[in-house]
Amino acid sequence: MNGNAIDKKKEILYFISFLFLLKADFFSYMGTLTSLYNLGFLIIFASILFLFLYRHLLSKTGALVLAVILFPFAVSIFEGVPSARSVVITLLQTVALCMLLEIGVHKNFLECLGGLAFLLEVYTYANFLTIVIFPHGLYAADFYTGNYWLLGYKNVMIRFLLPAVCVNAINEVYRKGVYTFRLYCLIAVSMLSLWMVDNKTGLVGLAFAILMLFLFSKPKLPKFFNLRNALIAVAVVSILLGTTSVISVFSPIIDSLGETVSVMHRQAVWSRAVELFLKSPIFGYGLRSNDQYRELINLSTGWGYFSHPHNFILYTLLQGGLIGMGLIVWLFIYITRSQRNNRMNFGFKVLLFMYLSFLVMGMTESLTATTLFYPLTMLSDGFKSNAVEYSYFQTKKKRRLFRKGRKS
Repeated sequence: MNGNAIDKKKEILYFISFLFLLKADFFSYMGTLTSLYNLGFLIIFASILFLFLYRHLLSKTGALVLAVILFPFAVSIFEGVPSARSVVITLLQTVALCMLLEIGVHKNFLECLGGLAFLLEVYTYANFLTIVIFPHGLYAADFYTGNYWLLGYKNVMIRFLLPAVCVNAINEVYRKGVYTFRLYCLIAVSMLSLWMVDNKTGLVGLAFAILMLFLFSKPKLPKFFNLRNALIAVAVVSILLGTTSVISVFSPIIDSLGETVSVMHRQAVWSRAVELFLKSPIFGYGLRSNDQYRELINLSTGWGYFSHPHNFILYTLLQGGLIGMGLIVWLFIYITRSQRNNRMNFGFKVLLFMYLSFLVMGMTESLTATTLFYPLTMLSDGFKSNAVEYSYFQTKKKRRLFRKGRKS
């Protein structure tokens, strides 16, 4: 099946829907336009909810993802934590993303994938323009003066740029069979954006994913190279960081990345996170706003109080405890089983590369607020029924595409 068989009208509808569900940070600071955007979100949310309920079907992947997302919020309600407006809106957007992907992946996979890829591509280039035109920041928000652009604070934009590169790589191979000049341009702009805003952690994470894209696009992945093992490895390192002095080994690396939070302060907040976890190990503390977590952690760096523990695993344990972490492990094991049965499937490979990069960065940064982090696992259902492999050979007359389970 080639690109001509894709329904462009449906692809545009998915693009518009994703636009109102995947919110660029700057959209919260546009005054009256922000109100109109929020109204659009409510309309899209209601429409998707109707379609989702009308469909009466929920895949196992979708059920696991929704459980992972909703459990910490349920803990918040049970604990009587006041629900901050920002937390509720972000939660609704994430749930709506899950519902849209659940519908799109099973009904219009290529159109859904194409709409998401195009939006992330547009966001990447638009964000780059704001960096070039406003090098000192597009607007001021929260604790920092400047350093905010279309996709938010400099450390946050990797949460868009990494999925942008990976989703577009998948989309290009589904349509063309190989990486294209268009993808290379996107990779270059993404790397340049991170370099210009001095986000070295993001550069390392994105460079890791890109390296994997070029090294393992064709070969079959080893069985041990999977999402479950990566999560276990990062979890072990994270616990060691919070309970031992092993951080001293990584001190030169963290210092070389130019992190604003010192090694000593990171050790302190990791230890504090472990201490808090041990007080509520089963359920955690639920979803909370930055201010609520600052109050809970109650640890100052000298320039301000920590709003998160700078570690994905520890933050996850704080939010959902062992039950929340268990749900994530269950999800990742389920994805790993599918990946093992489809080791030559290009989609599964890139999904793995993306999450490996996220987890590597997650050893020193918190990713629990990344809207796309869990919903993108739902693409795996589409990969299973729409398999494709990367082809090194491409001619004008024939593109070598290897597909299974989808009729032309």
